[in-house]
Amino acid sequence: MSGYYDPIVAATARHLGSQLATFNRRHFEHIRGLSLVTL
Repeated sequence: MSGYYDPIVAATARHLGSQLATFNRRHFEHIRGLSLVTL
């Protein structure tokens, strides 16, 4: 289950072409075009 702000954070990172650093990769790995860094 994603948190309330997860989609907003993901959309912002994707729009800016930035990598998203997260402790919980499962919340974001289904989003195409999003580059993830697991902490």
